[in-house]
Amino acid sequence: MVSRINRRTILSLILSFAMFGCYKSPNISTTKATILIFTDTFKFNDVGVITYDNSGVMLEIFNLGHLLLKLGFLSGSVCINDSCYSTNLAIRKFFGDDSFLGLNFISVFNGVKIFNGEGLIYTDDGFIQTIKRGNKQLEYIVKSDFISLRSNKFLLEIRFLK
Repeated sequence: MVSRINRRTILSLILSFAMFGCYKSPNISTTKATILIFTDTFKFNDVGVITYDNSGVMLEIFNLGHLLLKLGFLSGSVCINDSCYSTNLAIRKFFGDDSFLGLNFISVFNGVKIFNGEGLIYTDDGFIQTIKRGNKQLEYIVKSDFISLRSNKFLLEIRFLK
């Protein structure tokens, strides 16, 4: 049990750090969404929670309250459950080759342009990007409540819940 003096000292230290800028609270936001993911190695279509913070994006998919899949997209790496891979290796696993190396998954989850706006067409409620590399094509659709990233070997659809 913490004594009254210790509690008071701890609180004053925390307030001091907060007042003088030594403590920075992380910028974290979460949203619920229906997530559809199809790859060669896994397929999911369930409700998920997307957590955005300063370091990247975390996607957790649940079914009946049990965690089925945890995907973390950080700068330079992609984590699937407890295994992490370089972003380039994850892109090779998801798409089957190197056609879309440089894809920024954090940008996808944030609904911003990818590949410097290549193939960009604005729509009434968002935009569509069609990126062609050799005989491969990637379609990226962003609307106010929907994000889709699709190729012949990979599908990610996010429908944000209100």
